[in-house]
Amino acid sequence: MSLLKNLKLEARPGFLMAILGSCLVLITCGPTAIEPPPVDKVLPVETRAAAPSAANQEVDFNLDGTLSMQGFSRPKDEKFAQLLQDLDGALSSAWQSSHIHYHRFGSIIEDIRQQPFYVAASQESFYQRGKDYAATRIDTVFRKSLPGALTIVMTDLFEKDLNIAAIQDALKSASFPQEASLAIWKWEMPFSGAIFDFDFRTSEGHTYSGPRPLYLLALGPEKSLELLRRSIVNTVSVGQPQFVLITGNLTSNPRDWLTVTQTQDVGLRQRVAGSNQSPPYAVYRTSSGCSIAGFTATSHLIPFEDSLVPAFMPHEGSYDAGLFLVSSANGKWTTRTVNGGAEKSAQPAKTAGEALLNVRMQCATLGSSSISLLRIRRVGTPEDIVLPNWIQSSSANVMEFNEAFQKHQPLWGDKTLNLSPLVRGLANSAVNGTVIATAYFYFVKS
Repeated sequence: MSLLKNLKLEARPGFLMAILGSCLVLITCGPTAIEPPPVDKVLPVETRAAAPSAANQEVDFNLDGTLSMQGFSRPKDEKFAQLLQDLDGALSSAWQSSHIHYHRFGSIIEDIRQQPFYVAASQESFYQRGKDYAATRIDTVFRKSLPGALTIVMTDLFEKDLNIAAIQDALKSASFPQEASLAIWKWEMPFSGAIFDFDFRTSEGHTYSGPRPLYLLALGPEKSLELLRRSIVNTVSVGQPQFVLITGNLTSNPRDWLTVTQTQDVGLRQRVAGSNQSPPYAVYRTSSGCSIAGFTATSHLIPFEDSLVPAFMPHEGSYDAGLFLVSSANGKWTTRTVNGGAEKSAQPAKTAGEALLNVRMQCATLGSSSISLLRIRRVGTPEDIVLPNWIQSSSANVMEFNEAFQKHQPLWGDKTLNLSPLVRGLANSAVNGTVIATAYFYFVKS
């Protein structure tokens, strides 16, 4: 009180009130609380580039012109010719004709100059011999794929072991699976001609007549693949094909997949819906004097139809928990990782496809002058992948083909060499280590 006695109130009232206000702040207010910022201000958020509209998108249709495709053009029912015509209609009904380009490929890629393309492609003479068409270089086609474009390949998918790695590398160079997805359609088509799937000692192949798989592979933004699929369903008249989508976008609810059901020494303060640029998050207040804080949550991810991950069961390493201390200085946000700050465990829930996730944190690690951000991610693993039955039943490997040949068994013209390992390899690239869904939780002291 000696300070107040020595002040002359009537002479310096403003100065006195400033001193009193400062004293009250020092006594009662303490440090100013930090309000949690949008998540994208402190951590990078996973996003994909927006797909171009169909009106402006380039479409490249590439037809396998090697000799192994010739047998599709011979049967008198002309189903192959009808399929080509239907696909031309499916593309032109969804994209501008001036943006659709047709090519024949083997080891090289060349334009199909005759229009409509299916008139030429329905003829036996379209399918070539010679060094330029001695191999089906699907990898060359995908390496030339332009960002944001839709690249389509029609082929019998006769691929040897070495071709598999080349196709996988080519797809990665075309931003698969980060910015582009791959769709595969399969038709059973009448066939009469030479096949080259085994007995590689002869260049003439072996004559086969019967049903044979024919494939359409499409690489591009997921919305474009969805548009193409709808157009095929509405246009193709020779039977609906088998279909699978290989993509890193594996769930339809990546933002609202985790529901907290029980808490320990924390209480919900608010939920923030987020925006197109920043994900939603919840803010929890830790209890005074807490030792261990945490929660139990139910994970419920909804898979896309025809996805290679039909159910999201917990596997070793399938959930990732990261804890970060967030602070503000001079108008800038800084983030520091707390190593081992959050412990998590997961086990299957009673409902199929759901999991119970338990998360625990030492309250001492949450910081006293900063806020803490907990990030929970569901990460894809090879155990998530389930190949469709039609891929398994359509596939055979080199050893099986060679054994069949040595035993003089009928030729497996209705099988596809190495289809299963090719699809599984692409699925591993798309799923393993991919962040499927993320949830964010802030923890504050007051």
